[in-house]
Amino acid sequence: MSPQPPSTPTVEDVEGWRLRRDAAIRHYHELGLCPIPVRGKKPYQKNWTDPAKYQGVDVEEVLRMFEPDNNVGLLAGIPLKNGQYLRIIDYDDSELWDQHITLTEAGKGYAWLENSGTVHTGSGGRHHYVLSDDPGKFVFQGHNGNPHGGEVQGAGTMCVAPPSIHPETKEEYEWRYENWDQLPLVLDSQLQYSYKPKTEKTKFTGGKKEEEEPLFKAIASPLFTEKKVYYDYSTIDFIALFRARGEVIQDNGDNVHVLCPNRAQHTNNTDGTSSTVILRTDKGGQRFKCFHGHCEHLSDRDELIKFLGGEDILEGYAQKVMQADTDFDRRYKAQVESGGKPTVEEMREVARKQETKEKGIVPPPLVLDPPGQLGDLVRWMNVSTSSPIPILHVGASLAFAAGLLGHSYQGLSGARPQIYVVGLAETGTGKEHARTVLRNIAEAAGIGNRFLDGEMSGSRALEIAMENRQGRLVW
Repeated sequence: MSPQPPSTPTVEDVEGWRLRRDAAIRHYHELGLCPIPVRGKKPYQKNWTDPAKYQGVDVEEVLRMFEPDNNVGLLAGIPLKNGQYLRIIDYDDSELWDQHITLTEAGKGYAWLENSGTVHTGSGGRHHYVLSDDPGKFVFQGHNGNPHGGEVQGAGTMCVAPPSIHPETKEEYEWRYENWDQLPLVLDSQLQYSYKPKTEKTKFTGGKKEEEEPLFKAIASPLFTEKKVYYDYSTIDFIALFRARGEVIQDNGDNVHVLCPNRAQHTNNTDGTSSTVILRTDKGGQRFKCFHGHCEHLSDRDELIKFLGGEDILEGYAQKVMQADTDFDRRYKAQVESGGKPTVEEMREVARKQETKEKGIVPPPLVLDPPGQLGDLVRWMNVSTSSPIPILHVGASLAFAAGLLGHSYQGLSGARPQIYVVGLAETGTGKEHARTVLRNIAEAAGIGNRFLDGEMSGSRALEIAMENRQGRLVW
């Protein structure tokens, strides 16, 4: 699966390269992507992370943003078809990539590497373009103890795209496989499971003198029992703390709107939502900003930590992974687009329920993406809805397969196998989708009579129904 190395443009064909680059920009723009001007490998224009800067404007206006020798990058984390997000798996560790390809060829996971949009980078690396249910970004570990294997690029990040020229090797980025129409859906749970997020932290370098009392201590660890080690603020997830308190209103990727903890002191009796945000920084931290009166001091992290309850309150959030209320964000955006913006209290209540409800057992990704025709059915359900619930789709597909194949097997007494699947989810989350897909497939295959609707009045009614269908039914 190793692609051939790309050629390097010569001085004589620079103009030809520029024409190809502009054609690629037009192509990306037509697909609804966000092509970004890049110097070498770095974006340099203001507000380059804002999709609105590139989407909804004429392509000629986008082209005018580019200097003659600019490379082109593609913004990650943007919503594409069916409300799913574009994420880019950026391999920096070639040994890890080789290992994953070996597992893929053996049918042991990483199937998306075969049919994702794949770029051979100018330095010999690989970029894989996929769709996902979450726009987040994270750094993952490498092969055999390598602390850095690459990044899953998401909201607020980008990747250099073909036909850009690598600033050091002078090699051209090339598409090995461009597959925008059928990008595979890889759930965030699968990405987090398959690419182990990097957890290494850096020591506190915020300007404090060594003998001064640090602002907060590291989470208890047997590695640091002899001497305390203190970390930078970027290890504290303020957003997780606000989310746990039910005070996150909307997460836009690079900024998060929250209820201001000091809103009782705001002027003009405001509700604390109009201009209070937490800004995510390039290094993975957060910066609090509130424009209301009496909140200027909270821009100082020392004061904010003190106001939120001190280091004991924040302790634990640096390493604890909080479940993001992505479903709530999705519903919120849908309401805003329809003009029915929910009230502050409604948003707080939904966020609180989302965060405080009991967390069930999370199945491993291979359960959510089974092999064979069963997996094809599950994947079809996932990509045909804007809000997939894979575990429900797996359960429904298992029941459907049992209903089709059950007549082929029976015990010595003639009993046929049965399978019961119970799927629980809140109202309006999309439980009906799996049933609709299965009925449509059954009708198209001429076996619609296998489906039985309505309530059963008793065991005898079920017995009669099964006799009429020779034991082959999906209810």
